[in-house]
Amino acid sequence: MPRLPMLLLASFALLPAPLAAHAADAPYTGLDSRAIKALSPEQVADLRAGRGMGLALPAELNGWPGPLHALELADALSLTEAQRTALERLLAAMRAETIPLGERVIAAEAALDRLFAERRATPEAIAAATAEAGAAQAALRAAHLRYHLEAAALLSPEQTDRYAVLRGYRGGRTASPSPPARRRRPPSRPLTRPASPGLGAGRVRAYTPAQDRRRKAPTMTPPRNSNAARDIASVLHPYTDHKAHQQVGPLVISRGKGVRVWDDQGKEYIEALAGLWCASLGFDNERLVKAAADQMRKLPFYHGFTAKSHEPMIELAEMLIERAPAPMSKVFFANSGSEANDSAIKMIWYMNNALGRPQKKKIISRLKAYHGITLAAASLTGLPANHKLFDLPLPGFLHVSTPHHYHGAQPGETEEDFATRLAQELDDLIVKEGPETVAAFWAEPVMGAGGVIVPPRTYFEKIQAVLRKHDVLFVADEVICGFWRTGNYWGCQTFGIQPDILVCAKALSSSYLPISAVMVNEKVFQGIAEGSSTIGTWGHGFTYSGHPVPAAVAIETLKIYDEMDIGAHVREVGPYMQQRLRERFTDHPLVGEVRGVGLVGALELVEDKAARKNFAPARKVGPRLLKHAEEHGVILRAMINDAIGFSPPLVISKDEIDAMIDRTAAALDALAVQLRRENLTVV
Repeated sequence: MPRLPMLLLASFALLPAPLAAHAADAPYTGLDSRAIKALSPEQVADLRAGRGMGLALPAELNGWPGPLHALELADALSLTEAQRTALERLLAAMRAETIPLGERVIAAEAALDRLFAERRATPEAIAAATAEAGAAQAALRAAHLRYHLEAAALLSPEQTDRYAVLRGYRGGRTASPSPPARRRRPPSRPLTRPASPGLGAGRVRAYTPAQDRRRKAPTMTPPRNSNAARDIASVLHPYTDHKAHQQVGPLVISRGKGVRVWDDQGKEYIEALAGLWCASLGFDNERLVKAAADQMRKLPFYHGFTAKSHEPMIELAEMLIERAPAPMSKVFFANSGSEANDSAIKMIWYMNNALGRPQKKKIISRLKAYHGITLAAASLTGLPANHKLFDLPLPGFLHVSTPHHYHGAQPGETEEDFATRLAQELDDLIVKEGPETVAAFWAEPVMGAGGVIVPPRTYFEKIQAVLRKHDVLFVADEVICGFWRTGNYWGCQTFGIQPDILVCAKALSSSYLPISAVMVNEKVFQGIAEGSSTIGTWGHGFTYSGHPVPAAVAIETLKIYDEMDIGAHVREVGPYMQQRLRERFTDHPLVGEVRGVGLVGALELVEDKAARKNFAPARKVGPRLLKHAEEHGVILRAMINDAIGFSPPLVISKDEIDAMIDRTAAALDALAVQLRRENLTVV
């Protein structure tokens, strides 16, 4: 035994009997050996685990359940899958926020302890130290109370009542279900709790149930106390199941840096899809911020109607024509890929009317293609979700087979033979419809939202031969593939495409501001010019076409690509990403195919690898993987057939690719365990 404790024991033995008895009954006996005098080891452990230490009792005992205990009682409360998911997300967010706050409390109490231990305590030092301790605990307590508020909003009144009974707060001391093994036991000694902001002021009994029976169950209306609750109350989201959203709520992203973003609870994620295939330069490029600010000060808005112009629009048009993969004549600006594709359709119809070919209006796209969501662009799109309940596609929009060898090839059919068959299918369709009625063929070099489908070898070579034969325009949708995504400036260059019209957006400004462009060759321009001469105008355009601020940001973006030699970087890290995806996932029991090129790729999840059988859509396996991925700190994209997309910012490093893949692998393994428990997989 150390010398000092021995001396203390000896001294204690020499005390008079009344004094010795008093010492034995003293409430702080033995606490002097604590590392931090005001905090027990149990309390320190609680703080470092993100637990509440009784700080949320005002909520808990007044009818506002916490996310942890609600999840522990999930079966007894008959939580829905949506409720479980929402509570799991809430619990993860709570821990992400409260663990750092707990460390702050520990540090503040340790600092206060040292003031006295080192004999440095002064009234001024005490005031400063207790102020920090109080502020730290106040922040921690407020966080825990907030999460109780949000958790309660996810439960029905009946579930809230049941929670109170199961926890023993009312209706008798009904035993709770057996808790998970990881659930902590109640502390053996009472927890200290402050009467004022400091942690060491008073004492409170250990957490005991069966107290307030007078509280009312909270209503289902989400309290306006958080971004999530405010979002549920007010926002109509794109591509969202809105009934589920009322239960689950959003993931609120608050800031970004490089390839990472953080939610409003402080949790960090690798953005594996660059937002929506688009934040090519990451989430904190100061040059783009400055370009926007400078232009805002110089000319914050002007339009391009009736032959008006401004320098950013002119310069950007010149830069795009210089960089085009085929000779182009003019550039029209819009605000999104959907608007750009819609505009290109109108250009083609207008041109053919002007040239005396009013029947030549039909447009051919491909199944699983994605070209936008306006009425015309959504008709081009070949995805069911963009057609169902919208009364789409419109007449005159036709679709041919998806160029996906994995699912579409016949037994023993090579990629080249598959490409030949698809080209013949296109030829047959044009002949059937009549070449005089078919105006254009639309294609992404790599199909993006349709599942990152890379065309088979010789596909575009053979497709273009058919189009030239029948005088059908080729429109290249480079909204995702453009600006180095595939390893070349344009996807057209990667796959040998010579388009008549090229549509681009997204990485044109690294998506810092909305802008898109339609480049047309001289043939198309002359048709538009002829029509506008006949009727006196080309009656198409948007208020914000060529807006000077997004145009200035786009100019700076293209300059950065050049100065960074971003193409060389993509040609280095792109093959590395493709290699690592294949090394890590090809043999995974849930992965049927790994595919991609450059810095765009996908994993397709399957129920049966040998049969290439996808999971039933109702299983929502892809969306479930996304939830696991968020828990592991990576944001992915689930597409048709449970294809999971990767399209990180172009500035990603090899180390960041490794981290992205490691986090994805952990999420996929967690999903595999879950599915095995449900007996859903064939392995």
